Amino acid sequence: MRSWMQAMVALCGAMVSAPAEAATLPFTGQLLIAVESVDRILGLGVAGAGVATVDAPSIASLTLPAGAFSTAERRAAFGDPNLAPLDGIQLTFANGAGHFQPTTGGPLGGTMPLLGIAKVCLFGTCNAPPTANLTVPLAPVGVGGQASGSKIGLNLTVIGGPWTAGTLMLPGNIGLLETISGFAHGPASATSTAGQPNGALQLVTPMTVNTNLGVDGPNRGFAILTLHFVPEVGSALLLASGIALLGARRRSC
Repeated sequence: MRSWMQAMVALCGAMVSAPAEAATLPFTGQLLIAVESVDRILGLGVAGAGVATVDAPSIASLTLPAGAFSTAERRAAFGDPNLAPLDGIQLTFANGAGHFQPTTGGPLGGTMPLLGIAKVCLFGTCNAPPTANLTVPLAPVGVGGQASGSKIGLNLTVIGGPWTAGTLMLPGNIGLLETISGFAHGPASATSTAGQPNGALQLVTPMTVNTNLGVDGPNRGFAILTLHFVPEVGSALLLASGIALLGARRRSC
């Protein structure tokens, strides 16, 4: 009896804590895109989920699937007269595949493009005719480089950068935030166990929108990607069954 119970406990413990390299790990999370406007930060988040490939238990490498975070015409209407003529933001995008690994002597980092646009709704709601709505390409965000667009005499350039789990300085010297930070921690808050069930990871990336108007300097923004790794359904059910059997055997003794 004792040997059987010890074997079950060992099995359950191995399922919870055993390291596994290049493991597949389900995740849930949120991708937040934010911009600074007037005296506040305006953001719109998109929930997502998928299965990552993780070199565990620490995250020596991480691959995220394309399309884990996507939305079609997700809108946020601000309804604040102090923000006029800005009425809201509408997102239409899907993430490309993401590839991350620790930088030399630094935190986890890498690239994951956002394939789509953010529509800035001016002088009316996002449902209004698009004559005054400004389309901002998101392609450089999370990768680097720049992309351009124009609308009724307004020319803009979007500049992005790669993702990092560290701390980065936002571009420009005027704004509500000077820095934004990511993190990686495991179930017991240890960085070395972030790449296992109940671990969490946050990556950040900067964004700057320059226009030919030159009003108030460049418009700053950023994106935050937050992931929570969850146990696979089969493993969780097997673990629960083992615990239930242990309890039943103990009651029958």
